[in-house]
Amino acid sequence: MIDVWWGLVEGKGPKAYDWSAYKQVFDLVHEAGLKLQAIMSFHQCGGNVGDVVNIPIPQWVRDVGATDPDIFYTNRGGTRNIEYLTLGVDDQPLFH
Repeated sequence: MIDVWWGLVEGKGPKAYDWSAYKQVFDLVHEAGLKLQAIMSFHQCGGNVGDVVNIPIPQWVRDVGATDPDIFYTNRGGTRNIEYLTLGVDDQPLFH
């Protein structure tokens, strides 16, 4: 199992995909005759106290959130979390 991080694959811009790092892993797994389950992770990786890895959601998404913070998850108390998007934007054309 491997997490495929949105912030790595589509980090440079909408629909600008870079699979190169993952392709190397996929090729190694294939050469070993193994199977791999890819988990598409559309949230931030790490970035908290004690974490050694930090892969935020793409900057171009965070830029949209700077002008429209309602795209980020917000709990009932009004606390907003920019580590992931709210489910309410799944079908919204926010990113051109």
